[in-house]
Amino acid sequence: MSAYDNQPVCNWKSITDNLIQSHPLSLQEIADAVFTAWDNVWNTVIGGHNGYRLRDASPLPPAQVVGYLLEMLTAKEINLVNRDFVWGRGSEKDIHCCSDEYFSIEMKTSGQLAYSIFGNRSYGQTGTTAKKDKSGFYITVNYFETTITLIRFGWIDSSDWTSQAASTGQAATLSRDAYAYKLVEIQGPYMLEAPVQLVSGVGPGILLNLQLLNIKTIRDLLENRNVLTSPRMLRAYDNAYAQYGHLL
Repeated sequence: MSAYDNQPVCNWKSITDNLIQSHPLSLQEIADAVFTAWDNVWNTVIGGHNGYRLRDASPLPPAQVVGYLLEMLTAKEINLVNRDFVWGRGSEKDIHCCSDEYFSIEMKTSGQLAYSIFGNRSYGQTGTTAKKDKSGFYITVNYFETTITLIRFGWIDSSDWTSQAASTGQAATLSRDAYAYKLVEIQGPYMLEAPVQLVSGVGPGILLNLQLLNIKTIRDLLENRNVLTSPRMLRAYDNAYAQYGHLL
C-alpha cells in the first residue's frame, strides 16, 4: 500500500517530505554519490592502455550506455558514503538496499535537453505482466552531454506513469503532479552550468543572439545582464533569475 493512497494531491508534498526523512540516505549523500559516479563515468577508459576516455569519444556514447554506467557506479558509491546499510546493484531495483528492501531505489536518467524523465512503456501498465514493482523510492538524473542539469529524489508509484497512447510508443511519462509533489530537487550551483536553452523563453532565435555574446550556460546569462540588449533577452534573464538566482 502506498502512503499516497486515498490522499488528496494537496497532502502529497508533506507525505514526500516524510518519506525522504525516513530514508537512510540524505540528499547530500545522494548528490555526492551521483556526482562521484558521474565523474567516474566520463573518466572511464575504453580499450586499455591505448584506449580513450568516454569524455573524449566522438560522438559521445548513447544515453542508454551512459545511464547504465551511472546507475551501476552510483550504487557502488552509495555503499561507500552510507555505511549504516548495505547497498548494491539489484534485479528488482537498480540500487538494492540489502539491509531493508523497502529503502531500495529505482534510478532513471535522461540525456535530453529538458527536465523530464521517462520510463519504459511497461511502467504505465498494470497487471501481472510487469517484471518488477515500479513503486518506491526514485533517484532521477537529467543531463546533457557531459553536464548534470538536475538531480531529484522522492517516491513514484506505478500509477504515476502513463504509457504513450500510440501502439508504437515505447515510453511512459510522469504526471505533472508527480513532478511537483513527489520528487524533490536536490539543488546546488551545479544547476547553473546547464545549457541556457533550459531557461524559459530561450528559443532558437534568441539562443543564436546569446551565443554571439558567448552566453552558453544559465550562469553565463545571470552573470552578464549588462550585455543583454533586447527585451527578449532581458525577459529570459528575468526568468532565469526567478528560477536560479538564489543559487549564485
